[in-house]
Amino acid sequence: MESEIFDFSILKNSINYGIKEYTHLPSATSIHSSHSGMDFTVYRGELKTKTTPNGQESVRHGLGIMSYHNGCVYEGQWANDMRNGKGYEKFLGNANHEINDHISRKSVI
Repeated sequence: MESEIFDFSILKNSINYGIKEYTHLPSATSIHSSHSGMDFTVYRGELKTKTTPNGQESVRHGLGIMSYHNGCVYEGQWANDMRNGKGYEKFLGNANHEINDHISRKSVI
């Protein structure tokens, strides 16, 4: 973990803890490639089940860490699959940004 927003070792023991993987086509800027040639973005954190027209779906909700395929990392609060509340984002080149009152917006994966 890059920040002290929450204790990940406690989060991993939550009954709502889960992992979601998102795949992307390989890009020239990607620094993390899987063995299959695809780039992965991975979320580790709290999930909730949401009913959609296509059935049940797990969405990011609560505390979690999103490790993006380009090497950026977001740690913080989520609500209904969107960043919401306090968070911390680390960009490429070790630049970082603490977010104290995140306005809910659709996450880019």
